[in-house]
Amino acid sequence: MIVKDTVLLPSLRYIVQMLDAGTDAAHIVSDLKDLCEYGFTEGTSHVIKTLKEIYLWFDSYAEDREKAKGQLEDVILRGTGCGECLKCYDCLRMFWIQVYHRLYDETAFKKLEGMLCGENTYVFRTLPPEIYRHLDARMSAADYYWEHCGSMKKIKKFNNRLIVLKGMSSSTPAMLNSAFNTQNFHGGGLYINWKGFGIVIDPGYHFVEAMHNTGLTVMDVNAVIITHEHIDHNNDMRILEDLNQSLARFTKEKDREHKISWYLDEATYSLVEGLQRTESGFNQKTNQIFKLDPNAGQAFKQSGNGGGHVCWEERSIPSEGLLLYEQNRVKIFLRIAGTEHEKSHNKYLQHTFSVKLVFTEADMVRSVYYTSDTRYQKSVGNLAKDSDIVIANISSVYEEDILKAKPKETHLGYWGCYRLLEDMCKKPPSFFLVSEFWNGKTDIRFDIVKFLKEEAVKLCEEMRANTKIIPAEIGMQIDLEKLQIQCMICKRFSDKVITVKPAEEYGEIRCICDKCYII
Repeated sequence: MIVKDTVLLPSLRYIVQMLDAGTDAAHIVSDLKDLCEYGFTEGTSHVIKTLKEIYLWFDSYAEDREKAKGQLEDVILRGTGCGECLKCYDCLRMFWIQVYHRLYDETAFKKLEGMLCGENTYVFRTLPPEIYRHLDARMSAADYYWEHCGSMKKIKKFNNRLIVLKGMSSSTPAMLNSAFNTQNFHGGGLYINWKGFGIVIDPGYHFVEAMHNTGLTVMDVNAVIITHEHIDHNNDMRILEDLNQSLARFTKEKDREHKISWYLDEATYSLVEGLQRTESGFNQKTNQIFKLDPNAGQAFKQSGNGGGHVCWEERSIPSEGLLLYEQNRVKIFLRIAGTEHEKSHNKYLQHTFSVKLVFTEADMVRSVYYTSDTRYQKSVGNLAKDSDIVIANISSVYEEDILKAKPKETHLGYWGCYRLLEDMCKKPPSFFLVSEFWNGKTDIRFDIVKFLKEEAVKLCEEMRANTKIIPAEIGMQIDLEKLQIQCMICKRFSDKVITVKPAEEYGEIRCICDKCYII
């Protein structure tokens, strides 16, 4: 064994262990061929070459033991090494000595062994089979996940979809799961796909779990937008990044480097910067980092490795938005507007923002507006105008808020949602999804949205006829092209749906098409 392990040594130990267990040469050759084919990642070609040389010798041993003995003695006396290791250049010679001891004469090379062993080496030791079988697994967790990614891509098609993967806000899921000894309460975020390009918005608590349950994987994610640093908006960003990084590092396949672009508020970026500084995440190989300034209307693109000096490419965000994706006649633009959400010393902090995504293909245009967390302000209403889909974060509500007597200071609440609908009366959206309920007291989701709809449809005839005001629920899907919502029973998309109250508190709110209900 060598004092300093290299990628080659576990394989050499494995062969010695098989010899100790009485494994025949043919079986060793078969195992070595499997190791060469399946057991190593990119960058270990020297290991594969060395193992091929070893199984060729075992092939020779199986045909003629004495001839192979002569070849082995020559190898030991001549010395050999893979040439890739500065620490253990004698590892192969020591390995062949151990092979000789086990197959021929345990004493013949004792003197020679002592001469050849330098200060960096000592005699090979082997692990018990019950330990080694765990270390010799042919597939890693990353390999299984990669296979899962491939199978999901064949089965599920999510092009041109908005998928709600957001439940409750803040830490309420954690509190309720603990209080009721369950895992039924979720946070999360949003997933949008346009023509194969996948965008995640605010991947909070439980987002990755909800994403996987839907049939999506990290390979379906091309860009992540995070509007501020609260846990219900960025808790799972590290899991997403680590999943992607693991696919690139720990799997046997080549070409698994899937790059994700991150569009971050300044506070979230500071968290990412800390991980980069310690080289524990968000490297430039599998990530592209943008820091967004909503007040200056600028985006800063990071260059460099994040561990030392970081350079920034500054670019203004044009009126049509920051171009996220362009291929053929397909484009995706990101527009942002500063929000008033977090306070410090009675002043609103300036790093949080709302998001408008504009999707185009030829002459078709679709837009999705996400308020994020903010009190109502005119800039929120202005950016929402002309949107096909609006996702409004309501949070908690109280009596004065519902009576439109006193607005909430850090979230839309009921009155903020109403004013947002009021701003869009000239061209109402097809869908107005009320999201991010606090639910810290009771399950008010269905009742408050029903009340909001009853009041909002009085604002204008266009809203009454064309706008679906619905409480957002995990698993809800909207077809961005047809502007139809998926029935949660038959899974078909329809523009004729009703919203059904959950059977029990905190139960599932369902949208059901006209084929699945009788009036």
